Amino acid sequence: MRGVDALIVDSSYTREEYPAKKGWGHGTFDSAIAMAIRVGAKRLYCTHHEPTRSDSELEAVFADVLARHAPLLQGLEVNLAREGLEVVL
Repeated sequence: MRGVDALIVDSSYTREEYPAKKGWGHGTFDSAIAMAIRVGAKRLYCTHHEPTRSDSELEAVFADVLARHAPLLQGLEVNLAREGLEVVL
């Protein structure tokens, strides 16, 4: 994955939710961002969102995660994947 242009990662849960969901096969926003930084990805697309979360709740969770990680992003573009999103590489 080193230096990949676009990394797409399951980001179903927050770090607070994860302990109760561990072993379900889904990841967190935090682990997705950490992976993208570790491999030097240019863009990260967080996908496979928790289905019980409304769009506004998802956007609030995403904004919180981005604010927390802002000093570490170093040019990494982080996006919420959404239905109909097309990415041109």
